[in-house]
Amino acid sequence: MRRFITIGLIVLACFAILVLANDLRERISFYRAMENPDEIIAERERNHSSGEGVITLAELNRDRDRYAVIDIREGEEFAQGHVKKALSMRMGDILSDRVLQEDIRARGREKTIVFFCHDGERSRLIADFFEKNHNIHALVVRDGFKELRRDEPLAQALWEGTLRYVLPYDFWKDLRTRAHKLERISETGLTIDVSDVSHEEGARHTPIMRMSSAAVEELLGSIGTQSFSVICDSRVSCFYAKLLGYRAEQRGGRFEGYYLWTDKSG
Repeated sequence: MRRFITIGLIVLACFAILVLANDLRERISFYRAMENPDEIIAERERNHSSGEGVITLAELNRDRDRYAVIDIREGEEFAQGHVKKALSMRMGDILSDRVLQEDIRARGREKTIVFFCHDGERSRLIADFFEKNHNIHALVVRDGFKELRRDEPLAQALWEGTLRYVLPYDFWKDLRTRAHKLERISETGLTIDVSDVSHEEGARHTPIMRMSSAAVEELLGSIGTQSFSVICDSRVSCFYAKLLGYRAEQRGGRFEGYYLWTDKSG
């Protein structure tokens, strides 16, 4: 009898160790996300594309007249540099404007549409949208702007403008030191959630990636000189969190930082 009791205690102890180890692993993953949100986002979204509907800039350059390149990045990004002859149509404006969508459909009847952005993430989203809503099979530049930065001869052939990132280095460096934890963010005067889906009660839900330029300007005006922080949940939404922070600070606002929402956040 004592032997069975001993065996049972050993089994229970092993089970408890496994549960604690799993909990520790989840906690480490959670706090890693808080310390380095960009890294965890990249891991979460790596290999998102199956390769279908993808084109490289080298392929684009070999048969340039066959494609209509639509740059869906923000105005600041396009102004700094863009693919030669590319059309600038901001992602949020396309998603919120049926006229722009019809314009792209019309262009798609004459040439193959190619969407271009910083790293391919926004382009995949907009290509999926046109596939599902307009039955248009557009191509996506897999790594977008990042591909050009790796290939100087290709950049010289295809690019107009600079190859600098849109957000200044000093802003990026300062952003690394700012709070990312929700407890800190909730204490600020204003919390904005730029994710597609609202995550926190009391936060102002404004999915910038789907908002028109006019709506974004209205949002910036409402922030004014307030202190605020931002919730995001993906590579794309976290980019918009940083961009919103930068734009607001240019107008006198105080960007406290952004928080990456994970499954453990709630």
